[in-house]
Order: sequence, then structure tokens, then C-alpha cells
Amino acid sequence: MVVVFYLLIWGLAQPEALNSVAIPAADIQNGKQPNIVLILTDDQRWDTLWAMPTLQAELAKPGITFTNGFVVNSLCCPSRASILTGQYSHSTDVYRNEFPHGAFEAFNDKSTVATWLQEVGYKTSFIGKYLNHYEGPYVPPGWDNWEAFNGLPAYYGYGLAINGEIQNFGREESDYSTDVLANEAVSFITNNEGPIFLVYAPYVGGG
Repeated sequence: MVVVFYLLIWGLAQPEALNSVAIPAADIQNGKQPNIVLILTDDQRWDTLWAMPTLQAELAKPGITFTNGFVVNSLCCPSRASILTGQYSHSTDVYRNEFPHGAFEAFNDKSTVATWLQEVGYKTSFIGKYLNHYEGPYVPPGWDNWEAFNGLPAYYGYGLAINGEIQNFGREESDYSTDVLANEAVSFITNNEGPIFLVYAPYVGGG
């Protein structure tokens, strides 16, 4: 069983979506936890999905669409903090994208969905953009595999903090970040029997 979430972060992120799929207690007891893949794009408008026919056919059509989505704070970092914790800004202290009261520096990452799932046997992986101002090689708690943009995300000429080390990428065709990250995500999925929790958050030109 694979549960896939695709969230658009720009006034449409819904931390409640992570709570909308109930895992039967019997499945947990029998070791049948679902694999969870969260695909997270940044600054993408909902009405741009017309240009993504594969996503519509493979995810949207057979899945569930939340026609009434609400967010308390429609900014990148507050939404990401809420997704990771299930809490609103008054609890996370992440109200905006810049410090203070915002960005990576303001986020308490000690207790998140990653630490919770890791504690019950999940293999966890974060691949892509974390919170603004994040710089490695720091790896937040709860992540078995960590491959996050180091500093500013980009398509070319960027760095990745990969499990405690920094790797820099240039401007060759093979350095295109969406492909690099997608390959890493596929590798994590195929090399782990599960249950897995994967956050795949490619750069799409947003802030």
C-alpha cells in the first residue's frame, strides 16, 4: 500500500491532509503500515496543473482532491513547519520566511512527523528544499536519509547537504536538480522494503 500526497505550497498547504488517511490499528499490529510519499512543490498555483498531464492521470484522477483547502499562514516556511508538525504558527513560532519568527532558525525540529514515524519502524527520507536559510551539513532528527538544498535552491549551480556532507553541482545537463533529486527519490524507494516515509520537494522557481 502506498499513500501519495501532492501539496502545492502557496496558500493551499493543508497539514490536516496528513491526518486524513487513517491507518487501521490492525494493520499496524500486523506490520502492514503503508508507504507514504509526500510530493511537495513550492510557489505553484493550483491552476498550473493543466501543464502536468502525467500528474493528473497518475495521481489526481485516481486520488482524492480537497476542494476546500485552508491554511492559516500562506507562506512557504510556516506551511512547511505545519506540515512537519501538524501545528499552527502560534505553536511552531514560524510565522514568516525570515528570522526572527521564521525560516529554519526559528523552527524546532526535535519532534516532527519524521521522528514519530521513525520511532514506529519507518525508514525516512527528505529530498529537496527544506526551510529557508537551511545550511548543512546539519541533519535534523528523524531522517534516515537526508538530501536537502544547502542554502538557496536552484536548477543549476547549487549544493546539497547529503547525510552530513556537502556536495556541489555545476551547470551540466546532468546537474539539473529536478532530475538529480528525482533519481535519489526513486533510489530510496527501490532500495528500501518499507515501510517508508519520503518527502520529495523539488525546486520549482519559488522563494
